[in-house]
Amino acid sequence: MQTSGMVILIGILVPVGDVFVWSWGPVVASVFWLGVLFLALWVGVQALGDFTSVQSYSRAAMSRVKTQRQQAEAELSEYRRRKASGE
Repeated sequence: MQTSGMVILIGILVPVGDVFVWSWGPVVASVFWLGVLFLALWVGVQALGDFTSVQSYSRAAMSRVKTQRQQAEAELSEYRRRKASGE
């Protein structure tokens, strides 16, 4: 949610800065564009955080699936063994 808001904010600030900020002087323009750059870097940091959390969740989910598959295969083997022995 915060990332989406930041992207929208950057999308608004870029054209506003291009049209209005340069008339306020070079110092104000420099501070403004450094702020926009900082926001863009913050979005990048959030993207890295999202990437690592998705990767961690995926590993845990795959581990659960692997465990369930092994259990199902063991049950199938047991069923086949019983069926073959005539039980």
